[in-house]
Amino acid sequence: MKITGTGTTQQQLTVPTFKKEKILVPTVHKMDEFTLFFNSVFDKIRTNNSQIQSLQQTRDTLLPKLMSGALRVSKDGQLRVNTLKNKIKTRL
Repeated sequence: MKITGTGTTQQQLTVPTFKKEKILVPTVHKMDEFTLFFNSVFDKIRTNNSQIQSLQQTRDTLLPKLMSGALRVSKDGQLRVNTLKNKIKTRL
């Protein structure tokens, strides 16, 4: 669509110019396809947001324990409770 008009700061779309343009309207079938596709996209976004919240909660729970030494990660990647630190805490 080519907008022609007067003015130096903003071009105007006039009614006569707009009436000359053809507007494409999709078929009901195409609209249904569009809706199905984007519903699945939005479902994935909602799922991802839920997973993000879950991961944030896990991070917020584990990070202080890792930083304090109450938990440690072994060389094989397993999360282990630092029993020495636990024994010291229970003696105090």
